Amino acid sequence: MYIEFYGLPGAGKTTFAEKFNKILNKDSRENYSPLTILKTIFAFSKFMVLVLLKMITSISFLIAVINRPLHFMAFVKGMLVRFIVVFRHEKSGVFISDHGLIQTPSQNSVFRKALIEDKLFLCRILSTFPRKRSVQYIHLKSETELSMKRVLTRERYHVFSQEFLIECSILFKYAQNFFKSTTIRTDIPLKKMENIVETILKKKRFMLTKKR
Repeated sequence: MYIEFYGLPGAGKTTFAEKFNKILNKDSRENYSPLTILKTIFAFSKFMVLVLLKMITSISFLIAVINRPLHFMAFVKGMLVRFIVVFRHEKSGVFISDHGLIQTPSQNSVFRKALIEDKLFLCRILSTFPRKRSVQYIHLKSETELSMKRVLTRERYHVFSQEFLIECSILFKYAQNFFKSTTIRTDIPLKKMENIVETILKKKRFMLTKKR
């Protein structure tokens, strides 16, 4: 089972992913069967077709990509890796990601802006991400002020622009509605957050085991 946490920087994605991977990821196995490889290729190909069509139909998007080619190529490579991770863990134990399919597009300024400005493009991109019982997306929702405070405690000189935080919030809200993903607010006490996350993960794991 693959579970992805997504949210603003400082929302607690890495903290909870590391914590619960240690608990739930003991029996996880990487699956590289021919079917897994085919599903990965098919999903990533659909994603790339949409990206290429966007380049053809949007001059501004194409110019933005051309201006930062290496940056965009690194993003595309990152998306391929995320698709591989999803499908290889889809039916093997429990794996929790803190930087997956939803989070990665938010980190590329060119692609993020294209998604925000074109809602149809956004919906089509999200539709290439797996939507199954064995793949779950959990939104860790935090206020921008709280996120920044947490980020600065661990990275003293890392500052995010207000524009970046607003665009990410918009993107995550659409993803939350699209996938009807569980949302957990991070402005509650840490122990209470841990209990909520733990309950959700155990419930999803039980449902998956029961189905098998």
